[in-house]
Amino acid sequence: MNTLPPRFRASQVFLTVLAVLALLLGGLTGCHYDNDLSGLSCDDDDDCTIGSCVNGFCVDLDASLEVGPSCPGSQEFCDGECVDILVHPDHCGGCGATCDPGQVCNLGSCSTYCGTGLINCDGSCRNLDADPDACGSCQTQCEPGQYCSEGQCAAECVDGTTECNGGCFDVNVARAHCGECDNPCADGQVCHNGTCENTCSTGSQFCESTGGCEQTSSNRDHCGACDNACSDDEVCIAGECELFCGSGDNWEICGSSCRNLDNDPEHCGGCGDPCGEGELCSNGECTLECGPGLENCNGICRDLNTDPFGCSDCQTSCPAPANSAPICVDGDCDFVCHSQFSTRCQVGPNEICVDASTNNSHCGACGISCLPHESCVDGQCQCDNTIFGVCCDNNDCTQSHETCQSFSCQCDSSLSGVCCSNAECGAPQESCLGNQCACDSSLSGVCCDNSDCPQTHETCQGFSCACDSSLPGVCCDNSDCGAPQESCLNNQCACDNTLSGVCCDNTDCPQTHETCQGFSCACDSSLPGVCCDNSECGAPHESCLGNQCACDSSLSGVCCGDGDCPDGVCENNQCVDCRDDDDCPDGVCVDNECVDCRVNGDCDDDEICSGTNECVCPEPQCGPNECGLIENACGETTDCGTECIGGVCDEDNNVCVECIENSDCEEDEICTAGNECICPEPECGGLECGTVTNACGEETFCDTCSGGDVCDPDAEACVACIDDDDCTDGVCDTEAVECVECLNDDHCTEESAEICGPNNSCVECIENEHCTIPQTCTDFECTSPGGG
Repeated sequence: MNTLPPRFRASQVFLTVLAVLALLLGGLTGCHYDNDLSGLSCDDDDDCTIGSCVNGFCVDLDASLEVGPSCPGSQEFCDGECVDILVHPDHCGGCGATCDPGQVCNLGSCSTYCGTGLINCDGSCRNLDADPDACGSCQTQCEPGQYCSEGQCAAECVDGTTECNGGCFDVNVARAHCGECDNPCADGQVCHNGTCENTCSTGSQFCESTGGCEQTSSNRDHCGACDNACSDDEVCIAGECELFCGSGDNWEICGSSCRNLDNDPEHCGGCGDPCGEGELCSNGECTLECGPGLENCNGICRDLNTDPFGCSDCQTSCPAPANSAPICVDGDCDFVCHSQFSTRCQVGPNEICVDASTNNSHCGACGISCLPHESCVDGQCQCDNTIFGVCCDNNDCTQSHETCQSFSCQCDSSLSGVCCSNAECGAPQESCLGNQCACDSSLSGVCCDNSDCPQTHETCQGFSCACDSSLPGVCCDNSDCGAPQESCLNNQCACDNTLSGVCCDNTDCPQTHETCQGFSCACDSSLPGVCCDNSECGAPHESCLGNQCACDSSLSGVCCGDGDCPDGVCENNQCVDCRDDDDCPDGVCVDNECVDCRVNGDCDDDEICSGTNECVCPEPQCGPNECGLIENACGETTDCGTECIGGVCDEDNNVCVECIENSDCEEDEICTAGNECICPEPECGGLECGTVTNACGEETFCDTCSGGDVCDPDAEACVACIDDDDCTDGVCDTEAVECVECLNDDHCTEESAEICGPNNSCVECIENEHCTIPQTCTDFECTSPGGG
């Protein structure tokens, strides 16, 4: 359930007055409501604790107006005016939240219909019984200070209704004020007894996805069932999605979609007749160019005068409301309604297609709205008793105490024997129960018959419960009881264990071996585990000890615990060697005897456990990889032969291996110390820089160069240098791959040689300008005239 603030009405006159006041104040930019007042209604200035009374509302004229008007209640300031976001189709639920064509604003949510009890007034869902902006009709607006009560503008609300934001509502059934003011039910819910319930009228279904009732017979978004949406070229008819190709004679149903056989290259001239690669479909024939009067629009030949997907130009695709198909007439967009939705109605700035035979907002003709208790049937608004809470005559009221009053079933005290409230019942012990005056046992101290008395010893005497000793087995005091062990307890003569020496049942006996026998406690050998003497103990090792048969170690040959056995443990009341392995320090326990082993794991690594529970050496066995003479841990031997599959026998170690010497391997392989045949590592030999490969195709890179050169791995060649780090004196010329003095002037640092000259060597000068006048550059040196 969502909760929205109270509604507030801002008339055009009110906004005009505020605008004039703003101009008079000077420097103020808009109207302002005091935040503490928030649209408090008033008759004069005395009703306003802050500000003045303007057009029936308190306004703080002295406050800063920088934030603009503060619209109270469910109104917000949108596009320069205060609008009610509960009903405004252009600001439905918030500023700028515009409903789609064909939709209405229903309690702040865009919907395809108005909820129960609401009427479509130009896209706004309004309650004509209680809306001061649409009181009795969509065009009637109440004056400031008036309320809308039962569809009439009035000075006060009638009894049984509550004033909520200018309207008079029965909060037991009002969807916008369910149970209390400003507590609206969600879209599709109804208000029943002040509680919102998900109840839909006949022909509608409550959908979790929308939180409301959806009409599933013609709703394209919920066709036949919730969330079963029809495609763009389908309409919903009788709960089934059907293709609707209403754009012209050239449209056909091909498979599961509508196709234009005049220009569809996949269905050119007929369904399933595609054009070849690079061809266009023009007038139902495959061609390389569009025919006369047609325009090539991204590979589709369109008549811009008639094609709804290229109407007047290639970019214009004609829109169409639900239950219609777009058409283009002389280059102007239009649409054609499906036959079942053939009535075109103007809703605000848009037109929609409706079924006037069933549409409650356009019943029989556009703008004719049915009342909350009516449905549209065959184009006529009729009382609909399938709507929740609606009755059309007394026959619709199933309760015998109700009659149909103002289209709802209500209690009618004028009916014979019917009451509607307790005030109609005169006797003090009576209330109006089941709409009849009857004795009410829920009243304090009242009983109506003996069944109202919860105590079995009481009866209803003069509409009050009292003890009755005449009842079978009932006593009212001890004098009614004759037996010496009895008292009058809970109004019955019963055994009283508080009396000296008296027990009433076994719970009165504190000893576990006793029961109550003849109202006194005595030993009872019939109790589980209880004995009263030794004769009641059957086991030869037991005696009756503490009224229980227990092991008696004083009997000959009997042990009751390990302490009775100095050389063993007590098992089944007899002394034995062991009970478990912990009792055998040098072995394990088997059948109460200590032995060497039970399983192989109890023996040493080289031993196994025999059938006599002794640890022995196993017979020597030839394993899958063993050969020659092998022996077990006890020194016993066996001959496993010298034949090995896929290898040779290493008789020194009595195992099969891959090889012992190189001759056991393939021609290009050698035998390693680990008796494996492998290819030898590739060796560089005389190669200084480059890749070498062995017989198995394995590669290695040789990077050792002589004479101070370095190996260039990319060129696989020995060079003088690869980078500057390879040159001890100078830098690396990477193009010539050799070390030089310089590559640029930055590499020359001495005062006498700061210029990088020819052959990459540092010189004093190259041209005269490198020398100071009157010196000149000769052989890369600066010299003075005369050779000085």
